[in-house]
Amino acid sequence: MSRGFAVSSLGLVVLFAGCRFPELPVIGEDAGDAPEADALIDAPPSSDAVDAAIDAVDARPVRTGPLVTNGQAADLVIGQPSFGTNADRGVTAQSFQPDGIAFASGRLWATDYFHRRVLGWNSPTASDPAAGYLLGQSLFTVDADQGVSQTSIFQAQDVEAVGTKVLVADGMNRVLIWTSLPVAAAQPADLVLGQPDFTTANVGTGPSQMRVPWGLWSDGARVLARGGFLTSRIWSWTSFPAVNAAPAAAVLAGGVGANASEFRSTGGVTSDGTRMVVADPGNHRVLIWNTIPATTGQPADIVLGQPDFASVTAGTGAARMSTPTGVAIIDGALLVADAGNDRVLVFDPLPTASGAAAAQVLGQSSTATAVLDQTPSDRTMNEPTDLAFDGRHLFVADRTNRRVLRYTLNLP
Repeated sequence: MSRGFAVSSLGLVVLFAGCRFPELPVIGEDAGDAPEADALIDAPPSSDAVDAAIDAVDARPVRTGPLVTNGQAADLVIGQPSFGTNADRGVTAQSFQPDGIAFASGRLWATDYFHRRVLGWNSPTASDPAAGYLLGQSLFTVDADQGVSQTSIFQAQDVEAVGTKVLVADGMNRVLIWTSLPVAAAQPADLVLGQPDFTTANVGTGPSQMRVPWGLWSDGARVLARGGFLTSRIWSWTSFPAVNAAPAAAVLAGGVGANASEFRSTGGVTSDGTRMVVADPGNHRVLIWNTIPATTGQPADIVLGQPDFASVTAGTGAARMSTPTGVAIIDGALLVADAGNDRVLVFDPLPTASGAAAAQVLGQSSTATAVLDQTPSDRTMNEPTDLAFDGRHLFVADRTNRRVLRYTLNLP
């Protein structure tokens, strides 16, 4: 496996062999690729329906037993015709290579970085479904470079969905927001963060600016955006943005140091509304703040994947990590996409002390070891990058295998 991060002189994200190699942007649009008038798919659910679904999850009885079992088999695959394949099937509604995924309001979303788009599905019920929703392109068979506009996505780094809102981290130094569920191909975004309008892509790290956003989280009120490139940042909004270039309430500066307050620019971020959890793949660890910081320099309270805040070496085993990228909090447990070890670690319950060991694992037979580059199957994964939850199932972005896996969780 050839895995790692590099930086171009333009501030665009580049990965080594087997990962991302973006082209230079060409500003402009192809008028022939405009959205078709009949591209309407369906209407979004009402906000009452969304609230009812959230209330149902909140009212769930207390779980007994582990969330998953070690090496548990996935029950559904998206992006491949079977669990045993990982072929590149070209530019279609059934082929993609996911980095970020999200689920809300009955829809699964997945970024497709190389094809400059985000795909969406109504909640999948069978393997290999065709996507029914498309952002960034006008047709499922097109991956044109359309520059920087209200309908284009140049580098789809991550996607977040909450209620009827959809947010996309675009490597062109901006976050695009759809305030209601998109229903048409290439539907224009409603808001942009980090830029004053939809046609600029300036680099900056101030409250109203952005530099290569990588990870997103929102609960519909707060928003966290992770990025910054060589100047690591987390932008934090304490109320949901309502205008273009809405300034963040706080901009948290990271860094490359091995300590409790610094973090690198790539990786995911999540929260349960109180705590903030940051994947720090360059340091092979996950950082947890017991409260979302309001100022730069506030040290993390807990570190996972390392015995202490001064250690940054990759490792295997239940208490070590290698390039963790995605994080999610589900039913009181913390799940980590441990990309370099081809697995998802489950810390259940969410740890309250540093150096804690994972209780269960997906993608491997046990937490003790990590066998890399296994043949694709319903029990293996190769470079998992992100996680999503629909109230019953866990979705895993199995990046190198060009697919998303679904697991049924042990929930009452």
